Amino acid sequence: MPYAHEKKDHLFTEPNKPSKPPTQSVQIYNGRPSIMPFEEKILMRIVPGKDGRVRVHQTTDWPHLIHGQLSMEYSDGEYGGSGILVGPHHVLTAGHNVYNSDKKEWAQNIYVRLGLNETIAPFGGIKVAKICTFNSWVQKKDSRYDMALLILERSIGYETGWCGLLSLDNESLLKEEVTITGYPGDQGCNKMMTMAHTIKNVEPEKFYYDIDTNKGQSGSGVWINKWRSPYVIGVHTLGEGALFTGNSGVRLSHSKLKKVTKWISKNLALQQHDSTQREQPDPQKSSEEIYKEAMTFYNGDNVEKDYIKAADLLKVAANQEFVEAEYQLGMCYRMGHGVNTNFRKAFDLFKKAADKNHTVAYYQLGILYKGGNIVHQDIDKSTELIKKSADLGYVDGIYLLGLSLEYGHNCYSKDLTLAKECFKKAAALGDPNAREKLKHL
Repeated sequence: MPYAHEKKDHLFTEPNKPSKPPTQSVQIYNGRPSIMPFEEKILMRIVPGKDGRVRVHQTTDWPHLIHGQLSMEYSDGEYGGSGILVGPHHVLTAGHNVYNSDKKEWAQNIYVRLGLNETIAPFGGIKVAKICTFNSWVQKKDSRYDMALLILERSIGYETGWCGLLSLDNESLLKEEVTITGYPGDQGCNKMMTMAHTIKNVEPEKFYYDIDTNKGQSGSGVWINKWRSPYVIGVHTLGEGALFTGNSGVRLSHSKLKKVTKWISKNLALQQHDSTQREQPDPQKSSEEIYKEAMTFYNGDNVEKDYIKAADLLKVAANQEFVEAEYQLGMCYRMGHGVNTNFRKAFDLFKKAADKNHTVAYYQLGILYKGGNIVHQDIDKSTELIKKSADLGYVDGIYLLGLSLEYGHNCYSKDLTLAKECFKKAAALGDPNAREKLKHL
């Protein structure tokens, strides 16, 4: 667990590297968030005249998978940002990602997508349940405290691992090569970009560097390899101003690290459901009616959104073998919505629904067979199931089939003509990524 330790003048928490590859729960992400109106710059100083950032393609490799894309809703639209996992369900990011100090407005419906790779969110989108940030940012807009900790609804860190926190003295900071990894807006807020170099100047609560960044990378972890492990030493927050001091981040000083560690410790336990207050359906209702009632709680349709009540009702309808309830309860177990995450139960429920010819259940089973963590990896079976979902008109299945044909993956030979046909079908069903693909094929 993330408790602070001291070594010489360093204060740190331990990182946690997973002992085996994590179970993936892939979702297709088609979001196109706007970028926060904070100036961030590609300075082109380290590589003269060139952007020094490079793209990370293997986003589920350690430690890339602990970096995530954020989407946040404000009254004027959806915005994108970045963050880094520093605990079982704790993400460190910039304060201005989640609180607009000019408008005095908190972000709503915040989701974190660890290891996002274009449209593929390997661990799905995990909703933020709680925000912790500094009063100096909220009340005074003090840029030295532009930092926040997000508490997720799901403890994904036990599968992916997490980064340690580290506070270094000035002399040590100036000797370290630091890396900034995140999701910049000039790359669509969906491609992981990274760059490493040294820090050029330090202040008690901030530091400055010539590392290239762009809007959308706010909240990216500024991290180093120390003692053969990744440690975050701050978060990127701002681009170069009129004084030409370089791009900058908020530093994890000793006092900040202690505060963040305190937030983590206070929020180690996810909210548990009181079993004596489980939602009980009307015994006169049919399984379909119980399912529809469950979905009103799941989606928050004219009631307060409540995943726990939804899951309780879905269990009743699924036990009556109502196919939509079987599929949706499988999604609850996969995403940790109202129940503890359990991929084995999710797989079993998807299989029950697929045996009843449920279109999206075919797709979800295909993704799990491809991952090979819950069941033995079977690319042939995965390909067959995803194609079934595509043949039945499921847009994500059609798009994924198009990608397989475009690149010659997953048992398919490369065939741009067939790939284009898939993208046309997906585009006709409203998929924005398919429309983008058609522009380049």
